[in-house]
Amino acid sequence: MDLLGTVLPLDPLGGDFEGLVVDPADGSFWMCDEYRPALYHFDATGTLIQRYVRWRLRRRRSLPPR
Repeated sequence: MDLLGTVLPLDPLGGDFEGLVVDPADGSFWMCDEYRPALYHFDATGTLIQRYVRWRLRRRRSLPPR
């Protein structure tokens, strides 16, 4: 649900983030997921650069490759 109460569709790449580390060299940041073994790397503007998930987990849940 967004801030206006609109129900949003399920995002299979969505994350439940619990950890954040900022790279001082370039301002990018890394986040880890609370419920699956996944790391997300974002650039300084918040655009997802790469998502790292164990290969077997991606296949089992039919998620797209990184």
